[in-house]
Amino acid sequence: MTRIVITCPKDPGKGVTVEVDGVTGPSCGKLTEKIEAALGKVAARQEKAEFHQTSQGQSEHQLQ
Repeated sequence: MTRIVITCPKDPGKGVTVEVDGVTGPSCGKLTEKIEAALGKVAARQEKAEFHQTSQGQSEHQLQ
């Protein structure tokens, strides 16, 4: 099951975190493209181990 979790901290200076569960490889980027564009510039991208696998996994992006 694919899930996208968007976390908005109380402190606006910390930025928004977008996390994808249930997919592997760069396909998570396709899932978050429109979300990233709507929220603004990607400040950091943290790839989880599943990003480099071909079975289901997770990846996380932080936006500001």
